[in-house]
Amino acid sequence: MTMTSELRTESTDTAPANVGWLIAGVVGVVGLAAMLTGGAGFSVTDKLPVPTMIQKLDDAKGGLQIGGGLQALVSMGLVLFGAHVRRLLLRREPDGALTPAIAWGGALLAAAMTGVAAAMTQLSAGFTDAVDPGVPLTIHALEENMFAGAWCAIALVAGAVAVSGLRRGAVPRWFAGVSAFVAVLLVVAQLAVPWIGWFPALVWIIVSAFALREHS
Repeated sequence: MTMTSELRTESTDTAPANVGWLIAGVVGVVGLAAMLTGGAGFSVTDKLPVPTMIQKLDDAKGGLQIGGGLQALVSMGLVLFGAHVRRLLLRREPDGALTPAIAWGGALLAAAMTGVAAAMTQLSAGFTDAVDPGVPLTIHALEENMFAGAWCAIALVAGAVAVSGLRRGAVPRWFAGVSAFVAVLLVVAQLAVPWIGWFPALVWIIVSAFALREHS
C-alpha cells in the first residue's frame, strides 16, 4: 500500500467521525432551542379557562411556528445521528449483534414522533381561529405528549451504546456508563415525569458528539 492510499484511507475513516460529531451536536443544540421556543406557556392539563388557553396559543403563534420548524430539523437530524451510531456499532460488534439495529430503531422511532410533533406544533398555531376551540387545544395536547414521549425512544439508543461499550469497548467505558444511566433515567422519567425526559436525552446526544468523535 502506498503512502497516498494510506492517507486516503485515514481520511475516509475519520470523515464519518467528524460528521457524526457535527450531527450529534446540532441535534442537541437545535433540540434545546426547539424546547425553549416551541411552547405556548401552558398545558391543557392546567385546566385554564378555554378562552385563556386560546389566547395563549394565539400570542405564541410566532414561537410555535419557529419551534415546529426546529423540531422538524431535530427529526431529520435524529435519522442521521442514528445512522452514524449504527455504523459505529456495526464496525465494533460481531456479525449478528442486535445492538446496531436496536440503536437504529430507537433513533428512527424518536425521529418519527418528533416529526409528527413538529407538524402538530405548527398546526396548533394555525387553528386558533377555528369555530370549535377544541380543535387547536386537542392538537396542542397531542403535540405536547408526542414530543415528550419521543425522547423515551432515545433510551434504546443509549442502552445499545452502553451494552456495546461495556461488553466490547465500542465506546469509551465512561461514556458507556453514562449511557446506561441515561437509558434507565429516560425510562423512569417516562413512567413518572415524562415532561423532563427531553433534557437528559438531549444532553446525552450533545455529550455523545465528543465521545463518538474521539472513539470513531
